[in-house]
Amino acid sequence: MKIVYPDFYPFFSRNNENKMTGIFYEIIREALEKRMHIKVEWENLPWKRCQHNIKNNLADAMITTITPIRMEYSSTHPYPLFIQSVNIFTYKGHEDLKEIEQLKNFNEIYEAGFSIITYLGNGWIERNAESIGIKVHKVTQRDKVWKMLALKRGDIVIEWPGGAWPEIHKFNLKEHIQQTDAVINSVPFHLLIGNKSPYRHILPGFNITIRKMIEDGTIRKITEKYLPSK
Repeated sequence: MKIVYPDFYPFFSRNNENKMTGIFYEIIREALEKRMHIKVEWENLPWKRCQHNIKNNLADAMITTITPIRMEYSSTHPYPLFIQSVNIFTYKGHEDLKEIEQLKNFNEIYEAGFSIITYLGNGWIERNAESIGIKVHKVTQRDKVWKMLALKRGDIVIEWPGGAWPEIHKFNLKEHIQQTDAVINSVPFHLLIGNKSPYRHILPGFNITIRKMIEDGTIRKITEKYLPSK
């Protein structure tokens, strides 16, 4: 079974010895190869080419999010193999921490009067925050948002923890920044198999396997290997 992927650490990549590594790689290896006994071949391609190859039956599967367009040429399973949460971060000692921890969406951020720190070109924040009047402070480089937050130049940063903590540790800001349990968005990832692939029939069994791997803690253990702790 051929799976196409773009090199994107920590999800799928190759190490210095050119061996496959990453969260999605290990989940698939455990689910398909070890538990379902299906041999997997991995092919690294630009993301646009990955989707083209699934659509045109040049490969069997890819791991990504579900969209209406992708569902026109592929099929998937109900239970996501990974959910990427987007959390609120603030600076240590924020006087309104309890209120921040209760936030659930951009409207509540606006009503509470909190400001957001982000980087130039973050279209998601522009569409969802600036468009409704939330005060947004912008920096020129992505990783500079954490220095701004540590200096209390804004109230919150909204980011995926897996991408945030490596940058926070890079600048030794762990003692100044706090990740909250407030989740503004969740992005589920699935295995998408092309409708013309002979492996399409495995999806019900794959769904059962993924659920068992969640229940027995396997996926949590894999994820913790790659995502730095708070």
